[in-house]
Amino acid sequence: MRLVFINYIHPLYRHISAVRVSRFAEELAKRGHHVILLTKTLRDGDPGTKISEVSEMIKIHDWSSPLHIECAPAKMPGLQRLREQKSSSRHKKLRVCYEYAFHGGMFYDWAMGVTPYGEIIAKTFRPAATWGTFGNPDTLWVCRNISKQASAAWCIDVKDNWERFVPPPFRRRLSRRLAAADALTANSVFHGKIAERWIGRPFTTVYSGIDISEQRLRVTSRKSDDESRRAGLQEHGNVGAHDLSHGFRPNGQTLFIGGSIYNEDHFITLLDGITEWWRHHPAWQNRFMFSYAGCDGERVDRILSHRRVPFPYDIVAYQPHAVYDKCCREAMANAYVSSPHTFHHKAIELLGAGRPVLVIPGEHQETRDIAERIGGELLVCRTADDVATAMGRLTSDAVKMRRRFSDGIERFSWDAQTDILERALIEAVVNSSRNHVPKGLVVGASQSKNVNCIGGLHRSASS
Repeated sequence: MRLVFINYIHPLYRHISAVRVSRFAEELAKRGHHVILLTKTLRDGDPGTKISEVSEMIKIHDWSSPLHIECAPAKMPGLQRLREQKSSSRHKKLRVCYEYAFHGGMFYDWAMGVTPYGEIIAKTFRPAATWGTFGNPDTLWVCRNISKQASAAWCIDVKDNWERFVPPPFRRRLSRRLAAADALTANSVFHGKIAERWIGRPFTTVYSGIDISEQRLRVTSRKSDDESRRAGLQEHGNVGAHDLSHGFRPNGQTLFIGGSIYNEDHFITLLDGITEWWRHHPAWQNRFMFSYAGCDGERVDRILSHRRVPFPYDIVAYQPHAVYDKCCREAMANAYVSSPHTFHHKAIELLGAGRPVLVIPGEHQETRDIAERIGGELLVCRTADDVATAMGRLTSDAVKMRRRFSDGIERFSWDAQTDILERALIEAVVNSSRNHVPKGLVVGASQSKNVNCIGGLHRSASS
């Protein structure tokens, strides 16, 4: 099939929101589909792909990989300043309401910038389906417009909580505009049910995947150390922004925490629990290391400094995925702070690293079920005492808690989840009333072994 995937976030942007759409585009290209990945430019002010070159790029592209087209937003500095404002003033709220009422979102400068690209893609490429992911509604409108121009199936993806990202007065209005979509996918049952409640159509759960390899399944640990690294960790505090693996203690003596911390009180509870455990385990006081990598580095550094934690810590910025994954596999355990308003894909990544995962202050049943299916150890803590107890388990029984996985982990690989997405897209194309592609050609478009398995809706990875 010819597919257009749309995401506001550039694939090289250092945030997890850049991974999902670009990786699925790569996976489907490997299966023989022709995929165009349409995103914003990496940096504001970048010119993007030349519109005059798009038609020729489509004609000569090697479709063994996606064709990435970068679209610069239209110049609307007032709208950009509005998005960057941190305040919740009455004036800002009124302006946000205005943008949603008259433009359907806060990123229509990008939607306008995409318009001429979309017209060329619809005419030259003639996709069978478009698939756009919701982090902002404007991406969904871009997706709809291209599908309409190309007479293609319109498929929408929800990777965030609809009720948290769309202001209450406009949820129903925008949802009605999405009801005409040919398919709805979601990165979790949690987000899917919320979207289904508003949009009024069933959804297919397509988790973002994890990389499965023999190296990961063996769950190896580091066996080497060097004097310079050991000396550098004698001083408590920030070791510096570097390759995260540089600061790791050998043999799984690091507690690694990644991602947003959301609620500072919950993060402080985590620190208090670790401190309580550390003070009662002198044998670990010269061995233990706390390491953080993510977008909240400044907040974490401020909190750690203010709390004067007794253990050494390391804070670095968002890391390349290969480095992040390596450190997760080599840690004593991994941890994160949860929010009740979202599904945390990081839980699957961390469980897939083969180390115990500590989470505070709670988790959805969906995540607990995934941990059980994978065969991972998910330690859900609510209080500092819970954290101290969990740390005691980790350090007293660390070897036993490093598990081999059940076969269930394979269901969360990128390959397995691409099977589910591929079937959902094929089903949407076959059933779409607007699609220009003859139905007999849809199934033959892919080289996937599962291409003929167009079943019902898949509400979980185990379907």
